[in-house]
This record gives sequence, C-alpha cells and structure tokens, in this order.
Amino acid sequence: MKILLVDDSTKLRTEINRFLQEEDIEISEAENGEQALEKIRQEKFDLLITDYQMPKMNGFELIKHVLADPQLTEMRVILMSTYAAEDLKIPERVGYCDKNELTKLKGMIKKEAQ
Repeated sequence: MKILLVDDSTKLRTEINRFLQEEDIEISEAENGEQALEKIRQEKFDLLITDYQMPKMNGFELIKHVLADPQLTEMRVILMSTYAAEDLKIPERVGYCDKNELTKLKGMIKKEAQ
C-alpha cells in the first residue's frame, strides 16, 4: 500500500511513520496541501492521510481537489484533526481520525489495505 501523509508537523509525521514502519506500507510525505497536490499529480497513491489545519492549503481544500478529480476516485482519504468529527463537515467518502488516537489510525489503514 502506498500512502501520502500530509501534515505541517514534522514531529507528527515522524511519529506516524515510526508507528507504521512494521506494516508493509510505503509512505511519502508532504508539509501542506499544495505539496500534496504536486505529489498526487506525479505519483499514484492508495491512501491520502491529511491534517485539517495546515498553511498554504488546508486539508479540506486538498480533499475538495481530490474528490473533484475523476482520476482519483479510487484513492481513499482519511482526515486527521484534533477537532471533533461532528464539528467538521466531512464528506461521506472521507474517513476521520482524531490525532490523539493513532492506534485507531493504524486500524483504519489495515482495513483500507484489505
């Protein structure tokens, strides 16, 4: 499985990478939505995991671009945030994970890999 991990926090990206290193997963990283879109245009990813709050282009703006692109309909998306899911208007096709529950994120990724 090939994942694009998007978060402006180097510390969190490192933590998630370390958390997932035992899995059979290839992880690419981006610091914001703009960088992520560039990578998505260059490579095919199975899963996009993106933070909500980021500079330049936030996670919601990135998700809008991904969902609007007919070539990306097979790429699954998970939004991470410290905001409660009910406070965010998350599109139906998008999963949600609280940043404080990385074990849940690992379970979501395993489910997506099946």
